[in-house]
Order: sequence, then structure tokens, then C-alpha cells
Amino acid sequence: MWRHRSGSKTDHRTYACHPLEIFRTVIFFTTTSIPYYIFQLLERGTLHILLNILKKNIQYKNEFYEVKCDTENLRVIHLYDPPHLLIGIRNNLLNKNVIFNVNGQQKEASWEDVVALYNIDSNIEDVRMLPRLTSEHIERNKIKKLKVKNAVQVLSERVSSIMSYSSSIKVLSEKAKDTTNFCLLFDKLFDPVNGSFDKVVDGKMYRTSVKNNSPHHKLWEDVLKILNSMYYINPQTKKRSSPRPPTVKNWATTIKGFQEVYKVLHDNGIRSIILRNFNQDSLENFYSALRAHGYRNNNPTCEMFVSSYRTLLLNNLMSAHSPGINCEKDFGEGTLTSYQSLFEMYADTQEIEEED
Repeated sequence: MWRHRSGSKTDHRTYACHPLEIFRTVIFFTTTSIPYYIFQLLERGTLHILLNILKKNIQYKNEFYEVKCDTENLRVIHLYDPPHLLIGIRNNLLNKNVIFNVNGQQKEASWEDVVALYNIDSNIEDVRMLPRLTSEHIERNKIKKLKVKNAVQVLSERVSSIMSYSSSIKVLSEKAKDTTNFCLLFDKLFDPVNGSFDKVVDGKMYRTSVKNNSPHHKLWEDVLKILNSMYYINPQTKKRSSPRPPTVKNWATTIKGFQEVYKVLHDNGIRSIILRNFNQDSLENFYSALRAHGYRNNNPTCEMFVSSYRTLLLNNLMSAHSPGINCEKDFGEGTLTSYQSLFEMYADTQEIEEED
């Protein structure tokens, strides 16, 4: 049942367009060029219910399965939004230690190692080793839990390398090397889904497009083994946390999803894939721009949505990036350059006529 607002009253009407039908229609129209549906699953809840209905509540053993849309069977591949998954990993590390195995060796990462490194670095008066890190990155009561940038800057190669060096010269404890491995692991894992380059830039070989002979494939295989061994524990009691945070499982699901996405697209003639295009930044920017019309209206009617979209279309969709938004610019303005050219040509014509 959809709610339609009319004036100050809410009109509860049941429309013919059931959410399931809309969902099935979305699947159908996104498979016109490639006979597979790549679906980016962001949250648990309603979408899980709709998928279960489409699957007729059949439990599938494999990660990927097919749903019937009209007369076609379409394959569904689950992808969770990697920036939000990285936030989940960092947020769980704030109050719990994480156990994981690398090449048969058990390791234990702790947020206290990150805090210790930050405290040492903060005491350097002139030249800090980690100038980007602030109290909003480290202190639990100041951390912005949904700020992707802060999580990325902590779970980074730079933090990993400086922590490793500090541990080797006994400035930090020997156990800090485990946290070093943890930070480097997620730096490598996040690079492919955050890169927008076709070639290696600044020595970051994983922050490039995925190709047939690129190193991403081996990285994913190695990381999947580590994720399968990963779990969180209570720092004091050392007891295993239950239930296991879903963000670990969802990382594994997303990696397997990207492996399947590459296989599907490669079989259809696509040789290079920039995984950043699968992030939800474009959607967040789009809906943020929509909400900016109508005084931050979070529950627009269909008419209001169409009106706002028309305005955005003529204003080049997402020419302005909302300050403080939890995503990066997606350069979506390039999608409507033809409209800009049209208006520029019209303006030039007007100037010529005035000169004549």
C-alpha cells in the first residue's frame, strides 16, 4: 500500500502498482542489454522480503540464483556498498578485538594500537607522521560513525606502515604488528572499489580497473580465506562476540559478487571494469539533490518527485555537491552535457542576432 499525501491529510490508497511488481519491473528493465541482473543490495529489510517472494522462498545453496520475471529467468548477484562495509569493520573494531588467520598464523587486531600510535604521533610538535588523523578519527566519543573518509584514513597503508615501523623499534608493542596487517588488508581490499583509474597511480596497484591479468583476482582469493577465519572477541574476557557482525560476511558476499560480475561482463566482451561505478555515491548525490528541493522534503509525492527531477535535469542534474554529504562527487554532470551545449548554442545565437 502506497501513501499519497493530499494537502494536510494523508490519503491511504492501495494502488495497482504493488512494490513487488515495481521491483520485478526494475529487474526487467535493467537487463535489456546483458541477460543478467546485477543488484546492489544496501540494507536488510524490505528488499530481502521482496527477493524471497521472487525466489518463492526457496533456499539456494549458491551465492547466486535466478528469479523469474515474466518469461525470463534472470540471475541475481548481491553487492553491498563497500564504503558502508568499511565503516562497519571500523565501528566494530572500536569496542572489540578482531581475530583472523593469515597464512596459518592467528592474529589479533585492536583499536588500542591505533590509539597508541595516534597519541605518540600527536606529541610530535613540528612534523607529524600522520597529519590527517585527528581526534574525530580516534577518540571513540568524537568519531563520526558514518563518515567514510575517516574510516578510510585509519584503515590505510600509511597507518599500517608507520605502525609497523613503530612496532619494529619497540615504540609500540609487538602485538601492534597484527593491527598493522589488519589495516593493510582493508586498505588493499578497499582500493579496487575506490579507484577510478585504468593505470597504476601513486604506486597503488589495486586502485585500478579489474582486467583479466590484474592482481585483483589473487587478492580476492586470499582475502576470502582471511574473512572466513575472521571473528570479533571481547578485549577483556577474550570471549567470542555473538552474533558475528554481518559486515564480515557481507564483505565476503560482495567479493564473490564482484568475481561473478567480472565473469559475466567479461563473457559479454567487456575487458576492463572500474568497480567504483558500483558504489552508491551517485544515488546518494541524486536523492540528496532531490531532497534539497521542497525544503528537505523526505516524503515527496510522485508529482513532487517529477517536478524536482525536471528542475534537476535542466540544472544539469547534480551540478552542486551537498556539503558534508557522506559520499564523494561522482562527476554526474557529464551525463547531460548535451543540454548545456543546447543552451550555450541558443545563447550564442541570441548574441549574434543582437549584434546584427
